[in-house]
Amino acid sequence: MTNFRKRLTAAASGLVGLCLVLPNIVQSEPMDVTATVDDTCRLSTIADAAFGNIAPGGGDLETSQTFTWSCTPGTGAEIRIDNGLNNDRTMEDTVSLDTIAYELSKTTGSLDRWGDTGSEVLAGLSGGGMTTATPVTVYAQIADAAYEDAIPGDYADTVTVSIVIIP
Repeated sequence: MTNFRKRLTAAASGLVGLCLVLPNIVQSEPMDVTATVDDTCRLSTIADAAFGNIAPGGGDLETSQTFTWSCTPGTGAEIRIDNGLNNDRTMEDTVSLDTIAYELSKTTGSLDRWGDTGSEVLAGLSGGGMTTATPVTVYAQIADAAYEDAIPGDYADTVTVSIVIIP
């Protein structure tokens, strides 16, 4: 026998040996692997909108705060802001119970009121992905007349910012 034949015979014997150690499959069944991506949105941490120290006669005041939102791709949403603890957008001094009215708007220098119903919501949002954070700015305004007779103190209110999925 030639060397080539001997090697071929040895290789074939090795392959036959491998075939003998393969398991004997009795039955097989398919297994599905699934996942569901939900419509979901999230807001970033929202910092306070602070006017700082104010003095009567200082004119109309405005401050702003920016936060971000994101939704799964194609998810429609609205951003809403409620009317605060007093339900009327007033900051209150906890000692004197005196109040200062303020407003929240979607654009600077305007009274394009930002609320939680109808045309006041920020609507028409469509998610571009959970890693695509989109910035939104809230503008807070106090008219000069709202604080010109304010009693000295620390005034505060808390509003709730919500992102709502629209089917």
